[in-house]
Amino acid sequence: MGWQIKGGLVVAAPRVIQNYLSLYSNNNIRKISPSVVSRNRNKLTYLDVSTNRLERVKRNTFARLTHLATLDLHANVIKYVSSDAFNRNRSADMLF
Repeated sequence: MGWQIKGGLVVAAPRVIQNYLSLYSNNNIRKISPSVVSRNRNKLTYLDVSTNRLERVKRNTFARLTHLATLDLHANVIKYVSSDAFNRNRSADMLF
């Protein structure tokens, strides 16, 4: 399965290859369903969501990514981040 983006919402993503997932480069993503990210939570170490139109990071969007070391959110228009958007992330070293 490939990417499925409907109205700026990522509703499905392919499985992670080599622990890296990129939603980068003008995909006009405004929302990410937590289920899309959680599908890859046991492998994902690097997640790039930069250069999109992400406005809100809701509850559990990036939760339980136990191996995530880097999350790149730069060049978005983020106005709100839920206090529990990153629940149970132990390894995150870099957030930008």
